[in-house]
Amino acid sequence: GHTLAHAIEAVERFGGLLHGEAVAVGMVFAARLGERLGQTAPGTARRLGALTEAFGLPVKARRLPVPRVLEAMGRDKKRGATGLRWVLLTRIGHCKVVEGVPERLVVEELRGVLGS
Repeated sequence: GHTLAHAIEAVERFGGLLHGEAVAVGMVFAARLGERLGQTAPGTARRLGALTEAFGLPVKARRLPVPRVLEAMGRDKKRGATGLRWVLLTRIGHCKVVEGVPERLVVEELRGVLGS
């Protein structure tokens, strides 16, 4: 969840969500993205979102411009030769690193968590 979390913090100029809140949004985003890619077990994002909300953490950020968030994510330290590397759950408690995720899918899922 840190790739999106750091981008949210940068776009909000560290004046919006707290770090842990941004990470919570990023974790749910990554689970949704993983499900779309067939990497994450179906229903994981829903379960993670419910658990996150049960602890009083957000699963969505306030409306932010997707292009600015994408630009900020592009500066992530995990960026490889083929673009961003994503740490995606395969199931709760297990993950893998995935590269080459189509930007179209990232944008679609960003719209879902950024209210854009």
